[in-house]
Amino acid sequence: MFCQNCGKEVSQGDKFCQNCGAPLSTVNQHTQKPSWVQQYQGQQQQQQQQPAGVQQQWQQPKGNTNATALQKGLRYLFMLFPIVPTLFVILAIISLNTYDVKEEIANWGDNKMYVSYCVTGRGDIGGLGYFSFYEGEVFAPYQDDYYKAYTQENVDNFKSSIIREYEHRTTVYIFIFSAMAFVGLGIMKLAHRFIDKSIAKKQA
Repeated sequence: MFCQNCGKEVSQGDKFCQNCGAPLSTVNQHTQKPSWVQQYQGQQQQQQQQPAGVQQQWQQPKGNTNATALQKGLRYLFMLFPIVPTLFVILAIISLNTYDVKEEIANWGDNKMYVSYCVTGRGDIGGLGYFSFYEGEVFAPYQDDYYKAYTQENVDNFKSSIIREYEHRTTVYIFIFSAMAFVGLGIMKLAHRFIDKSIAKKQA
């Protein structure tokens, strides 16, 4: 006996199908599976009996495989849009917290001294120049309208101002590169969506 609702085999005398719960009072006399179940099972057997070459041909994607490979390559290329700015953000954060200060003092003539400081972050790999700042100032023996007096206090204040300027510029770089990373992420998602649609059309 078979349930005419779901096609499952039932026992003689059952009032309800154990699989779908359909009442069996009017369908117990059916000794064969429903026609729709037999048709479905026949289709499954036909697909299994197809030659291997026919199945392989059916599974092969349509379209130009070279074009598909190019589109997949573009996916990886667009991934650089958010990755590169993110790397610069990491380098900027490293440079903001760890940097070296190099001092140079030279005789400027007429008892004047030229003092310069170069602040370079540890993230300035390969001398990029983004995370370094250099500036110098001339100090005279005495304070006048053009030069500051060459005293330790004035030199220390000048050094502190250089470091503050370096930290300010590096912080600005962090915000700029962070914004570029977010924009690049959006561009990457749009590009990937467009590429996926193109691949789907070629394989259709």
